[in-house]
Parts: sequence; structure tokens; C-alpha cells
Amino acid sequence: MKPQTPPIPPPGETAEVVICETAHVEATEIEGEIVIDEVIDIEVYVREQKTVPLARAYRIRIDKHYYVVEVPEMTGRQILELADKNPPADYVLRQIIHGQPVKVDQDAVVDFRTPGVEKFKTMLKTAQDGAL
Repeated sequence: MKPQTPPIPPPGETAEVVICETAHVEATEIEGEIVIDEVIDIEVYVREQKTVPLARAYRIRIDKHYYVVEVPEMTGRQILELADKNPPADYVLRQIIHGQPVKVDQDAVVDFRTPGVEKFKTMLKTAQDGAL
């Protein structure tokens, strides 16, 4: 269907124009699930209060840096290693969910499609966090 151009009003008159945006997104079905063939920016989806779909890749933020990962979930340890926080045992990882920090254990699995997961913060452990 070809979009129609609205008529141009005569001089001195105004017209209301409604603009609709259409996006074309490639998708594939794998094992009964629809997979969007694009990189999903987690922060943008959360800010726009959209459900994060299964996708080819995800753009996540760890501290002030962005990373593109091709899996929908990772462990806390994998996220720390991705951010070059080595050894991971020396760091604490927190995920920010709806603006609130929540500690992530090293072996806990983080699903990037979980509603509200915005970004991740890392901190070097102190004596109070169990560091030696």
C-alpha cells in the first residue's frame, strides 16, 4: 500500500497532518520462539517500558561502557569478566532494576529480558564485602 500525500491547503488555511511511522524488523522462529534479528538496547527498552524480546544480540551497559552480547543471559562472573574486572572474585556486581541496585552473586544467572533490568555497576570489594 502506497502512502498518500495529504492535499495542500489553499493559501491562508491550515491543515492537520498525521504522520505514522512504520518499522520493518526481520524475525526468525527458533524452537517455537520468535527471535528479532537486531541488537536490542536494554536501557532504551526499559526507559520506554517495552518488553525486551528474544533477539540476535543485546546492548548492555556496565558502569559507563556499552557491550554487545549475543546471548540473552549471563552469569554475574561472565558479566564481570566482560567488563575486564579481573579476578571477578575481587568485585561486587549490582544490576540496576527500576533505578534500584540489586546485588548479583557470581554464579547467579541474569536474564537481560527480565522486566526492569537497566544496567550494571561494579565495585571493588572492601573488607566489609568479604575481601581479604
